[in-house]
Amino acid sequence: MEEIIKKQFRGKDESDKWVYRDCIGIESVLYNGLYGYRDQVPVKIGTICQYSGKKDKNGIEIYEKDIVLLKYRDGYGNIKEKKSIVFCNSTDFMVHLFDDYTPLISNIMDIEVIGNIIDNEDLIF
Repeated sequence: MEEIIKKQFRGKDESDKWVYRDCIGIESVLYNGLYGYRDQVPVKIGTICQYSGKKDKNGIEIYEKDIVLLKYRDGYGNIKEKKSIVFCNSTDFMVHLFDDYTPLISNIMDIEVIGNIIDNEDLIF
């Protein structure tokens, strides 16, 4: 029987490829589970992202540092779109909406991952 491992983190390895693991260790090492030390992968420090536990409208997992396109209603009921970056404030995953930060899914009709700040700097506002 195959073990199902939920990938909680991702990071870029030395060959610049994304790797996914469920734990993060010291010195930017990702690994799987309590006994996963033999499956360690060193990753570049600035590329480590945590999974939010949410998926976008297309079923794509949403990670910290993702660039997302938000569809929401403003205070007047008008449907608006805005790009934002997903970040974690230590207790929740947030996006910048209106002139403040809001939890990832509240007040948002649709959310779509369009890139991330590591691979797609050109998408940042």
